[in-house]
Amino acid sequence: MLVSTRFIQQFGVNARDGLLGGCADLLFDDASWHAHFLEVRSGHARRLSRMVDTERCLPLDRKSCKIPLALCKDQFFGKSPTMTNTELMSCKEIYGYTAMVGDAPLGPVEEFLFDDDHWTISNVVIDIGSWLDPDFIAVPVSDVLAIDGKQKTIDLRPQVTDKFITPPAVLN
Repeated sequence: MLVSTRFIQQFGVNARDGLLGGCADLLFDDASWHAHFLEVRSGHARRLSRMVDTERCLPLDRKSCKIPLALCKDQFFGKSPTMTNTELMSCKEIYGYTAMVGDAPLGPVEEFLFDDDHWTISNVVIDIGSWLDPDFIAVPVSDVLAIDGKQKTIDLRPQVTDKFITPPAVLN
């Protein structure tokens, strides 16, 4: 089922033996669009941040807004996972990037939709409306040509405007 990245950032993250903190971000690679790591904020005022491999995540509990993990607190607070891919991108960092079709700006990136069974991002949600009248489209990640961190842009295929789809109203 598709889930909004902003929606799960409201979720708590639970180890087998209790609450660890809240979901702060997803880190993904833009080649496979697989979310490799979940950033968990914990501690006083959620100032401590740790990464957990999404392979340790169990199915989302939407009723209680929790992301259960297949590990205990001691395992979570022990050794951090090794991040072998230094090219990972942060969903939160890309919110607000300008989606471009050629030289024309389409609108800012609002969020991502991902499949919570496989932790794979499927769509980029772009706001193509105005601040008075927002209007959102979901663009398949197959239509993303590049993400430019320096320019803060996402380049889309020129044909992308031919296949706009409106994201579902309820993404949870």
